[in-house]
Amino acid sequence: MDTNSEHVFPEALTAHVTPHLLQSAFTLGVPWPKGAPFGGKDWAKDNDDKSAWTAVCWESLIALGKLDLDDMPNLLSLLPEPNSHEFPVQAIGLLILLDQAPRYICNGVNERWRNGFFDVLALRLSLQLRHLPSELGLTAFKRWGELGYSWGHWSAINVLLSAPFAHSENLSYHEDILLPWVRGQRRLTEEHFNTTDERHAKEVAEGMTIDASSDTLAFSAFVRAGLPDTDEISDLVFWFCYVKEAHVPVIRTFGRYPYRNRALGRDSTEAEKEFLVQSDNFGMSVDEEAAKKIREDVEKGIWSPLS
Repeated sequence: MDTNSEHVFPEALTAHVTPHLLQSAFTLGVPWPKGAPFGGKDWAKDNDDKSAWTAVCWESLIALGKLDLDDMPNLLSLLPEPNSHEFPVQAIGLLILLDQAPRYICNGVNERWRNGFFDVLALRLSLQLRHLPSELGLTAFKRWGELGYSWGHWSAINVLLSAPFAHSENLSYHEDILLPWVRGQRRLTEEHFNTTDERHAKEVAEGMTIDASSDTLAFSAFVRAGLPDTDEISDLVFWFCYVKEAHVPVIRTFGRYPYRNRALGRDSTEAEKEFLVQSDNFGMSVDEEAAKKIREDVEKGIWSPLS
């Protein structure tokens, strides 16, 4: 992957994407104090205060949106050295800024930015973090434990780390990175809590796991059903594991997420239209007016500024 490492970010960007901003973004995505007891119900609490996300992240997203996606400097240059104590939190803060914040605050015409710009950057950063030397990687509990974070914190952080691969429309990332990652987190969680993911065990016993199935509607149905009402961290981990595995039949069937078509100015196939009807338009939040504007921009090869 070409990261254009010879380029540097302009001051107009670095003035916004500061260590303080990255710490604040981390706190938005991982809001539980290190020293406090942490359970599943803490994790499951709503964290969708759009005003808070906007106050912290909006100006930085605007600054990033002024840069050329194809000539973007190395994202790691916005972070301290990977062997520093500050790196893990700031790296996750940057990932949250790119992957999670746009999901809270980029709607309507701005949804194109979420899926077509910031998702690309989040995936790029995730691949860079994935290729760090093993002793500097962020996926193992050891590094977070040394910073004082609990297994619960690490569980939530791992969900955030793997999210850009679930959001990708590249099937190989799902099959080669996301699914092994999910299986590993499930196994470690079962070992740590001496428990079993009963849903997954039942699927295995029946000979068909959700990721290997053709059930394109499982993802929308499961998300609509909501998070489990439990204080067990393991139950939340297993829920997110299932959600990520349920993305795979959609990508394998359509090669993309049909509910993003409006946001990206794409035409839907007849099969995709039927899928959207069957899922009651799950995940499709762009209205007709915004879709028309996005389509016009795509046809002209321009991007309407974030607004």
